[in-house]
Amino acid sequence: VNAYDAAVERDTALFLLSKGARVILFDGAKTRSVSNAGQLPDADVKIAEVSLSGVDNIMLGRVAKLSAVRRLALRGPGVTDELIPQLARCGELEELELANPPLTGSGLAALSALPKLRHLSLKESRGITDAGTLAGLSNLRQLEFLSLDHNTITTLAFIHNSTKLRVVDFAHTKMRN
Repeated sequence: VNAYDAAVERDTALFLLSKGARVILFDGAKTRSVSNAGQLPDADVKIAEVSLSGVDNIMLGRVAKLSAVRRLALRGPGVTDELIPQLARCGELEELELANPPLTGSGLAALSALPKLRHLSLKESRGITDAGTLAGLSNLRQLEFLSLDHNTITTLAFIHNSTKLRVVDFAHTKMRN
């Protein structure tokens, strides 16, 4: 888990903004959105949320250094099984949205290192094909919401250990049971 480093947070915010990311900062007791470097406060910043398209290993490496990020929305085929373990350093992460990543079971199993993850969306994840691929998700004990929209899964047998899971979105799948 990352310790807070003001220089890392500011540098990461500047980098992500230069890549077109939407960044939400903790600003005292509230959050605020910034869309360009000129909107960053002079004071130390803490990044609460990041939304980014076209993710690659450099971008994900930067995101993984954030100490307080609670929500990530990452889109694109650059989020691979090999890069997912980097997210384990984001110990405060509660919500993760991955759209169109080529993940398989090993990448999903690495998500179990996120102890506070409550909300997971895996939309259009081409490598997610069956319950065996999703078996690693059964270790996400805090998971309350799971979206598998636009995947080729056919069963939800993997969720039997997920006692806190309240909502499963399997729209546009080939569910049989």
